Amino acid sequence: MIRDDYIPKKRILIVDDEPSLLIGIEMALIGEDRDVFCLSSGQEALDDLEKNQYDLIVLDLNMPGLTGLDVLRELRQRGDRTKVIICSAHITERAMISAVCNGVVDFLAKPMSLTGLRDFVSYALDKNAKIKSELDDVFDKVRSLEFERALELLENEKVMKESGPLATMWAKLLRVISKTPVPANNATARKYAKALLQEAVIRC
Repeated sequence: MIRDDYIPKKRILIVDDEPSLLIGIEMALIGEDRDVFCLSSGQEALDDLEKNQYDLIVLDLNMPGLTGLDVLRELRQRGDRTKVIICSAHITERAMISAVCNGVVDFLAKPMSLTGLRDFVSYALDKNAKIKSELDDVFDKVRSLEFERALELLENEKVMKESGPLATMWAKLLRVISKTPVPANNATARKYAKALLQEAVIRC
């Protein structure tokens, strides 16, 4: 019988090709309120995700074979909306934009302290509620292609602080496409609107 106060554990999947790092991450993140699962390749992750569900996936960007971005793209093509964090020692602007357009939740820089990682993951798991109402307003404007107004709302100090590096990248994208008036049937505008709205779905 399930107790009335029972709270299911959060399930976290870590995907990284460095065995020693996986062990350290697992030890840092495992706890009473979460279960941590580790895999060492992108293909293993995709195979596993056909059978199992998680609350959060932490993907190394630069893995042999399928990269973190490859895994992220495939998940989104499958319709999988699990929250994903990309971690890397070096990430290019192009890779960051690609990750944003494929619905990444946040970025984590290597090397990382295990304490810092624990705090970061805890924040990523529960940050939805903290900023949902503010981001809802942003996404409403994006949906109607009012990019200048969306940018104003996004640059609100509280939203930028709570959303972290990802909000900075969203703002950069919005600055680019809000420089000139955009007709409602503009394909580029719709592309970026779709990417940002996809984030809204993931964060809900």
